[in-house]
Amino acid sequence: MIFIRLCDLCVSAVKIKKMNNREIILTAVARKRPDRLPYTYSATREADDVFRKHLGIGPAGSVADYFGCNRFASLWTATVAGPSLPERQSRNRSKNPGGNVDIWGCRRETITVGNSSYLELTNAPLAHVETVADVEQYDWPDADEVVLPDMPAGFDLAAWKTDKVVLDCSCICPFGVPWSMFGMEKMMLCLALNPSVVEAAVARVESYTLELLKRILKKYSGLIDLIGCGDDYGAQQGLLLSKEMVDRYFMPSLRRHYELGKNMAFAAIITVAERFLKSSPL
Repeated sequence: MIFIRLCDLCVSAVKIKKMNNREIILTAVARKRPDRLPYTYSATREADDVFRKHLGIGPAGSVADYFGCNRFASLWTATVAGPSLPERQSRNRSKNPGGNVDIWGCRRETITVGNSSYLELTNAPLAHVETVADVEQYDWPDADEVVLPDMPAGFDLAAWKTDKVVLDCSCICPFGVPWSMFGMEKMMLCLALNPSVVEAAVARVESYTLELLKRILKKYSGLIDLIGCGDDYGAQQGLLLSKEMVDRYFMPSLRRHYELGKNMAFAAIITVAERFLKSSPL
């Protein structure tokens, strides 16, 4: 994850007794010393069941609460609904009854193995492309299609954010979306043999995500604390692709998203993954 602080936060470096969730996280983001290091928890449903059973906290219990983990909040829980592209989403549903198709045209289906289940990519819409023209002819989403929900009438921002750190990861994905659209094997081959088509796809993804990010930050000014990117460039044993390819094909787009944030006057922090790559966009 990569996080950027959106609020102008002045938290004392002096040890504060009993910092709440918000104070702990944002003090650390400010590169100051909180009461303790912030840490979060997430797991698949199957793993979570095992942990809860081992800890003896029952099916209604929370592993995160048991260990006192920090949490991030989503803006869209306050607005009840997130951004939508009504016409495109309706069109995708009508063409794929019963399927899970995202705004990019990627179809995923639930696969069950034993007691576990996961979403498998079953249609990569750019798997057939051979040229930049093929990429350009695709039906790409446009930020003008997006409907951003309004805040509820009488919404009390200060009360809602007392203990919350609002993180939005909905816009920045220069690697994750293209590989889903090509399929991983196809994109790896294209990076080696036909990189111009990958560059074209990354550019088209960015034209949507960068404009959407700008609109979100403007509409919800003061509500979002952090923005992030959840793209995974690594596997268990190392990078999925060379550092040189990451630097050349994906980091420039990532950098432009964070430059947008910096131009709107907020500070930045990079992740361990970015330090490992030594190709931070910040």
